Amino acid sequence: DSIVVEIGTMLGDGAAVLSAAFPGRRIITVDPGPNKAVKAVASERLKHWYAVEQWHTTSLEAASRVAKEGLKIGLVYIDGDHSEEAVRKDIRTWRELLVDGGTLAGHDWGDRNWETVTRAVKAEIGMPLQVFEDGSWIGLVKGRDRL
Repeated sequence: DSIVVEIGTMLGDGAAVLSAAFPGRRIITVDPGPNKAVKAVASERLKHWYAVEQWHTTSLEAASRVAKEGLKIGLVYIDGDHSEEAVRKDIRTWRELLVDGGTLAGHDWGDRNWETVTRAVKAEIGMPLQVFEDGSWIGLVKGRDRL
């Protein structure tokens, strides 16, 4: 089975949802973490989800580790550093690590507070294949040009 990667753990809600949506699938959540208190909350929330691994590192360091270990990535959900350059780097880096049929997605499309995300996605992949009410987006499915 391919692995699910979430960029940006924050309090662990997204990783818990992904774990519930993909039971038994290995979930890697990546976040260097803003502080020990936030990491502690995420760890507490995720302790019941045995397949969730928290990697306390940057997105690019995690991508390097994934490549080195030859892990097969089926889904990447980008919701980490929201600066335009960081989102662009995440898209460029992680799209190369997807298996055929793998999905690159993320959060905060169209959010006025995070216009940087929308600009970065448009610059790297154009319009998303699908956008949801909560600002989540599906940017691409590797090997296909539509859903």
